[in-house]
Amino acid sequence: MNSNNQSCIPLEVRTAVYRRAVAQAYLDNCRETGIALNCNLTELEIAIALELEGAHVREHGTATGMEIACAMLGDMVQPTLLTDKPRLTALGHIIMGELCQCATAAPPTTTLH
Repeated sequence: MNSNNQSCIPLEVRTAVYRRAVAQAYLDNCRETGIALNCNLTELEIAIALELEGAHVREHGTATGMEIACAMLGDMVQPTLLTDKPRLTALGHIIMGELCQCATAAPPTTTLH
């Protein structure tokens, strides 16, 4: 985790960019692996904000919690997100898998006639 997390871009903007990148990377990964997800990009972003970011804010307060959440989201996505399509890191796969386990539906393996 980047403990300094210094940037000329405001924290809210960085967090929003990372949140969108994580959500898009997870949706793309689900599509590529044939996992049906019962939510869209906006719903996934809301879940990330409420569950992941919200947990840090509730535990550490607004300022510190948002810094921690932003750093965590940054650690969840590959650093090439500005030059390539967003991709999750191993940490990103683990966290998003746990966050979305109830929102996934395995594709049917049997065709009924």
